[in-house]
Amino acid sequence: MKRLISILIALCLLLCMTPMTVSADSQVYEGTGSATMSYREYSSYCILIPEFIDAEAGYYTFQAEYLNITDYEKVFVTVTNLDENNRLLFTHESGNYTLKKNLEVYETTYGAGLPDGIPQNCVGYFSGEDTTSKVMFGVGFDNYECERARAGLYSATVEFAVNLGT
Repeated sequence: MKRLISILIALCLLLCMTPMTVSADSQVYEGTGSATMSYREYSSYCILIPEFIDAEAGYYTFQAEYLNITDYEKVFVTVTNLDENNRLLFTHESGNYTLKKNLEVYETTYGAGLPDGIPQNCVGYFSGEDTTSKVMFGVGFDNYECERARAGLYSATVEFAVNLGT
């Protein structure tokens, strides 16, 4: 029985073994040959997200520490926690009052206009080798919820998403 099993295993191994064929673009019998070798360098980027943004200082423009993307790719920074009216919820330092402010986005180059195809709630946009965003953002200082907001410091946590797109 052991002998039969050994023979079956040997036959299976012989049947499964096939000679490996290698095709080449050229055959060299004497001398030298060459081949083209290639690899892909994948896109990489690092966008700097600040710990604090002072809304009273004006509009903020994102910076990239480095940007290595293809000519047809773009890096987008979007805000993920706006309400359906594109507003951000601010809370008074006492914790007793809240108000909502509109998020405003403008082009960084006067007259350039916002590019077509940018995602909703986009506050940062990079293409090519530019390490400065093509858009800037801030909050509107008009308060639409009440005529007078309670005096004091208001703050909001802004959640950003950074994505590669085309």
